[in-house]
Amino acid sequence: MRILPLITLLAAATSAHAQTITNLNTLSALSSVGLAISHDGSVVAGSYSLTPGADKSFRWTQAGGMADIGNLGGNPYSRATTVSSDGSVVVGVSYASWGNVIHAYRWTQASGMVDLTPLVGQDHVASAVSGDGNVVVINDVTGSNRAYRWTQAGGLSDIGDLGGGTAFASGISGDGTIIVGKSTLGANEFAFRWTQASGMTSLGHLGGNGSEAHAISRDGLVVVGSSFTNTVDTIACRWTQATGMVSLGHLGGDFSVAR
Repeated sequence: MRILPLITLLAAATSAHAQTITNLNTLSALSSVGLAISHDGSVVAGSYSLTPGADKSFRWTQAGGMADIGNLGGNPYSRATTVSSDGSVVVGVSYASWGNVIHAYRWTQASGMVDLTPLVGQDHVASAVSGDGNVVVINDVTGSNRAYRWTQAGGLSDIGDLGGGTAFASGISGDGTIIVGKSTLGANEFAFRWTQASGMTSLGHLGGNGSEAHAISRDGLVVVGSSFTNTVDTIACRWTQATGMVSLGHLGGDFSVAR
């Protein structure tokens, strides 16, 4: 999975035609990268490093600057991957306190960093969070390659697959009821949309051997991603219930993707 980072700089509009760029690195880190931002832009989360290769999760606010939000007790590596709409909930990955495995975590000011996959001995990553921070999308990336939906009340729940046995979830609607990603069907992987009522359904493709959903709108009605075609290797696409999967085109080459 490629992660396209937000550079750890915050561009704030000071007028209709002027912007300023602010360095967020108040921890004097060797390097840092912002990977998520709250709806109003007031909270940024990501990772920083004081030594090469030793990433640690951070949460930045205007008032508090860049703050280390900890790890799950093992190898100090951790990385924040996304935040809730108001920035009060951060999710990401961290080495667990036992074994050499990466676990999904959920962080709040009140509870600190909580392991969401404490009883599972495989690498798991938190890929998305609902707007209120109460639903988290988690993927098993080294074991059974399954996708899960986590809630405070129900814990981990496998969301199934399209028939091929594996799934990877990458996006969630604002209220946490709809999840999108990709799942195997036969020999290929196809974009899916999952709901509590209907389970997982394929979003189709643009004529080639597979597709992938990368993101979903807050209301869950629009999905974007990419699909193989018969004439272009991979092309960005947009899906709605009314139109199905539609190509967004490309810039003259053989690759485009919507995230």
